[in-house]
Amino acid sequence: VNQWFLQFMADQCQLTIQKPKDIETTAKGAAVLAAIGSGLFDSVSSVNKVWDVENEFQPSREREVVEKDFRGWLEALAMVKARHA
Repeated sequence: VNQWFLQFMADQCQLTIQKPKDIETTAKGAAVLAAIGSGLFDSVSSVNKVWDVENEFQPSREREVVEKDFRGWLEALAMVKARHA
């Protein structure tokens, strides 16, 4: 898993991103949702007991800077789309 991308996502979303120790989490996620649905777990937050986190990525950029960069990205996309339409 790309560390830069996880930090980028934390910055863009302004949320904490957790990287699990086991990155093959698709089956585990399905099992957790089934366990919640069947009543084994009360909620998603109660799953933290079985979720091993390797690393956490905290937002490190100001929201205004993130929004400015995103607007620039949208402008760049619009230019590319206009050129290739």
